[in-house]
Amino acid sequence: KYPLMFRAVDVVVVNKVDLLPHLDVDLDRFLANLHAVNPAARVFPVSARTGEGVADWCDWLVGGDDPDAAL
Repeated sequence: KYPLMFRAVDVVVVNKVDLLPHLDVDLDRFLANLHAVNPAARVFPVSARTGEGVADWCDWLVGGDDPDAAL
């Protein structure tokens, strides 16, 4: 829906992944489309409800992968 935006991003946070089994959303298709326009985009699937992915995303926010990249 927003190819220009996704082409420019470094990171995409996909929230509420705990709801995916109950929704008509194809995460694999989304990821394929995202990486078609931006192969380097890093993706963090997260769920605030279950905590899934939150630690990885927070690590990235504080520069866990690259200390020079901390926000």
